[in-house]
Amino acid sequence: PGEYFLLMTESTFGSLEERPPVEMQRTLLAGTVLQLKALGIDNVLRFDYVSPPPPEHLALALEQLYALGALDEDGNLTKPIGEQLAHLPLRPELGAALLASVREGCVGAMLSVAAMLAAPSPFAPTRPHDAVATRAPFAALEGDAVTLYNVYLAFQHHNQRGATAAPEWCRRNRLSIAALRQAARVRSALWRQLRRFGIETDGA
Repeated sequence: PGEYFLLMTESTFGSLEERPPVEMQRTLLAGTVLQLKALGIDNVLRFDYVSPPPPEHLALALEQLYALGALDEDGNLTKPIGEQLAHLPLRPELGAALLASVREGCVGAMLSVAAMLAAPSPFAPTRPHDAVATRAPFAALEGDAVTLYNVYLAFQHHNQRGATAAPEWCRRNRLSIAALRQAARVRSALWRQLRRFGIETDGA
């Protein structure tokens, strides 16, 4: 309970919209279109949305799903890729990367990367200067995905050393133990889903 006052210039206030656009008009739609296709709704352009998204956003989503191999040239869900992507609790592009990792022989690493990208950030909120220092021991030139992978590998290493090792390591490195434990649960769920697809994941 209480009051707060948001300070801004008059010109900024004048540029604000009366209300923000609804989510369906400003979000990426590939995942939504994929689920509609999985439910048997073929014509997603004419679907009766509560808040219809811009047609160009739907067209872009269809193009993305086609590029990922989830849809064929007729806009139908492909087998097995499209059906598998619809069952993975990941953004389509991340799910496609996970399925591709099976063919490339790096499914274990991609499971960890996908889990870390799907879970909250393990880097606890800090000042900008401290944030750089926190990331530094794990930072990789290849980008954030590899940086998060390095964090997960280190977390797993300490997690196997006893009940207090991982929490203490997280405290020293200013990392969120809750976020990393959630990533571990997500990874286990993804691993089980791949097994349901009949994909070999031994050692992953």
